[in-house]
Amino acid sequence: MDLKTDLMKKMDFEEYLRDRKGKIDSLVADFIPKNAASEGGLFEAVRYSVMSGGKRIRPILMGETFGLFFDGKDEEALSLLSIFQAAIEFIHSYSLVHDDLPAMDDDEFRRGKKTTHAEFGEALAILAGDTMLNYAYELVAMALGNSHGDDRVVRAFSALSQKAGILGMTGGQGLDIFLDGYLDKDGISTEEKKKLLLEMISGKTCALFEASMMCGAYLGGASAGEAKDMETLGHYLGLAFQLRDDILDIEQDRKIGKKTYVTVMGEDEATAALGHSLDEALSIIIKYSHMQHSYMQHSCTEFFSAFLSYLKERVM
Repeated sequence: MDLKTDLMKKMDFEEYLRDRKGKIDSLVADFIPKNAASEGGLFEAVRYSVMSGGKRIRPILMGETFGLFFDGKDEEALSLLSIFQAAIEFIHSYSLVHDDLPAMDDDEFRRGKKTTHAEFGEALAILAGDTMLNYAYELVAMALGNSHGDDRVVRAFSALSQKAGILGMTGGQGLDIFLDGYLDKDGISTEEKKKLLLEMISGKTCALFEASMMCGAYLGGASAGEAKDMETLGHYLGLAFQLRDDILDIEQDRKIGKKTYVTVMGEDEATAALGHSLDEALSIIIKYSHMQHSYMQHSCTEFFSAFLSYLKERVM
């Protein structure tokens, strides 16, 4: 199948991502509580964290998946989508703030800016993370109320909460901490290391990709089987995203002794795993290539095949 489209042209697609990022930036800014007390700096720490210049990949993927299944008729669904897009960004931002803390990765900079704890202190950074996670669920509760318990929202909420928790992202973070010392022990086979590292990525990174696509699918009206396919696609996109990150960061990670799939398994093995992830993702994209985005005005093949090329070729 020929998957080349106008969106696959590198500059066109990167411009499309920048445009979608700008819209998500505005959306997230609109959802930051306006009446929060500013005394003590907590509100400023939250704003600083969630508006720190991320790529907004997760809510973009949610919107594209929503558009794949949305029939264009239910305006309420668009409002619900916006709430969940904001919610997943608050969850993602909280996870980065806590991940950067001295007790975890102890990073002073992220995306060229001081991390939240470096800018506001460790105590406020912890509280900012707690606040963003809690606020994400406040937003979803609002969606549940606005929809009068719509089953689409219940399913999306279930997916989001599970993927953000111990069976997903936080579980992956916990495994990451455990592996930092465990992988240096004698007698651990290469296959066990590979299995554990992939399990860590599956939780720490893939889970929110999966949540994004499952939420988009459910809110757009997908069946349980279709949402499952989107979960699988999200898994392989998240895996490819993290492997590409690790390949790009290999020299810096080696200098600081950071355990990643690439520093442990080697760049050749990571490149092979990246290729496998992209192939698996493509097989699902082809399965849905007949579907047209009535909401986005482009096909599933156009966006997601372009996104695969972006993951394969991105350099930062």
